Amino acid sequence: MSKLARIAGQHGNRMVVAGCALNTIADLLGCDGVEHHLSAQQVNGLHHAVKALAGLIQIAGFELCEHAEQEGKH
Repeated sequence: MSKLARIAGQHGNRMVVAGCALNTIADLLGCDGVEHHLSAQQVNGLHHAVKALAGLIQIAGFELCEHAEQEGKH
């Protein structure tokens, strides 16, 4: 298995989990049509969770692009 394929698989798995997490956060913020009555602390936690997930996805994208570019040069 190539290095790119291994990295793509790892990041793919992480991105699937991040997508599930973002769907849950969206539901907690009201996308599911249910009012969840979140406390200020819970909303703050959700803000941090979204920021962390965004960073994870951004880093994964950058790394995948970098390795794809390197693979294309070989």
